[in-house]
Parts: sequence; structure tokens; C-alpha cells
Amino acid sequence: MNPQLMATDEELMDGVAGGEALAFDQLLERHGKPLFNFFLRQVGNVTEAEDLVQTTFVRILQAAPSFDPAQKFTTWAYRIAHNLCVDFFRRQQHRRAVSLDEPLTDDESLTLGDLMADDAPAPGLRFEDNQLQAAIRRAVTTLPVEQRAVVVLCHFEGRSYPEIAETLDIPVGTVKSRMHNAMRRLRDQLQDWM
Repeated sequence: MNPQLMATDEELMDGVAGGEALAFDQLLERHGKPLFNFFLRQVGNVTEAEDLVQTTFVRILQAAPSFDPAQKFTTWAYRIAHNLCVDFFRRQQHRRAVSLDEPLTDDESLTLGDLMADDAPAPGLRFEDNQLQAAIRRAVTTLPVEQRAVVVLCHFEGRSYPEIAETLDIPVGTVKSRMHNAMRRLRDQLQDWM
């Protein structure tokens, strides 16, 4: 059995700092999908989520020589991911909004709205459950980035408040406050489902 398969993330980071490609590949294998899911829940776009995962691992590779093995790798990696989300949303504020009715072709027969995925429920799922899940996902994407990060890390990634505080480099009390405000906003937005 490959000894790297049993190595801790922190040990793998030591290998990455030493130029071991297999150590980097193992970290990517372990954390690529969870980071993709984190980004997807944050930005709501598969392509953007993939790009952000790639950027995260580039940053991890660049910072490997200065990584402190006394800190937890996942906390450090998710801090990088969160900071990339904040940067992403700052850039988004400066982009021009595109209408779903704006023509994409010269003959004006195809619009962005025509290309949007159908919200029909997946086969075998109850219609109401699927609609509620879609409503929750939409509501989470409307939260301010600071609140969204706390909700995603807690409810989708299963992180504890102290872990979230360490990841976001904020006090636990701030995590609790952001969670409380986020839950209040979500409750208001989802009151028709309650």
C-alpha cells in the first residue's frame, strides 16, 4: 500500500513543499470534490466553482513552503477558499447584469433565458421536496457573502462554530451572530414553506 495514502494532510503538505507531485495529487484527490461543493454552494455556477477550485490549489501549491504544519490543513485551505469567494463577489459587483431576454444571436431568436436549465424535478423525487430544496438553495445565494460562508461551512460542510471561526479568522461570537442573522433572513425568505 502506498504510504502517502495513509499520510495526514499536514504530512502531504510537507511533501508538496519538497516538490513531491504525488503528495499534491493526493491532496487534490482528498479535497478537490469537497472544495468544489463548497464553491458551488457559494457561487451557484459549475464553471466558476471549477475555476475557484483550481485557483485554490494553485494558491496551496504556491504557499506550500510557508505552510505551518502545526495548523490544520483543511482550516487553512478553506480560509483560502473563503477569501477567493469574497474576491469573486467583489468582482461580480462590477460586472454588468445581463438580461435573460437579451438576444444572444444576430437574428434575436435565442436568449439567455432559453438556455437556462429547466427547474423540473428529477425523476423519482417528490415535487414539493425538490421545490423546497431549490428554494433553500436560491435563498442561501441571496445572503451576504459573510453570512453565506458561515451557513455553507456549518450546514453543508458540517464544520463546528470553532472550526468556522478559525477558518474565517473571526471570533466564535461573530460566527454565532452571522449564523443568527442568516437564519433570520432565510426564515423570512422561506416563510411560505413553513
